[in-house]
Amino acid sequence: MRASEVLKDNLEQILGEWSDLMANDYPRDTARFLKGQHDRFANPVGHSIVEAASSVLTYLSTGQGIQKAHAALDGIIRIRAVQDFTAPESIRFIFRLKDVLRPHLKAAGCDPEELRGLDEKIDELALDCFEIYMQCREKIYEIKASEVQSSTYRLLERAKILCPAEDGEESP
Repeated sequence: MRASEVLKDNLEQILGEWSDLMANDYPRDTARFLKGQHDRFANPVGHSIVEAASSVLTYLSTGQGIQKAHAALDGIIRIRAVQDFTAPESIRFIFRLKDVLRPHLKAAGCDPEELRGLDEKIDELALDCFEIYMQCREKIYEIKASEVQSSTYRLLERAKILCPAEDGEESP
């Protein structure tokens, strides 16, 4: 049986297993909430997890929708970057997909070459996730640095320690 057929036939089960693994990256009470609350407005993180997992599995099973999969992964990674997950913690979920898929694919007797092809696609998605994570963290650090600079400027201004610069702006 082809890997794409196995993915399509077992989509709901694989989606559930992988979504649960992603939710388990959070503290126990949060994971329970993410798994139990299915309202997209009451649980936007849980909804993002399921949507991303579904998009990635659709891409892997059909070869279609890579942009949708990237956009969905972008949403999860942005959330994790803001939540102070480390880089490995943020992207580990994509590698866990291999652990979820492998038993289904082996039980169906899929060709090892197809398994290798899926692994390569997942690895490419993981690299994309890492790039997204690094861009998000870089933006967070830029925002923090800008806030510190602005705060320091206001303090110096209040303390009347600023003096006029040559170009007409004030500087310390």
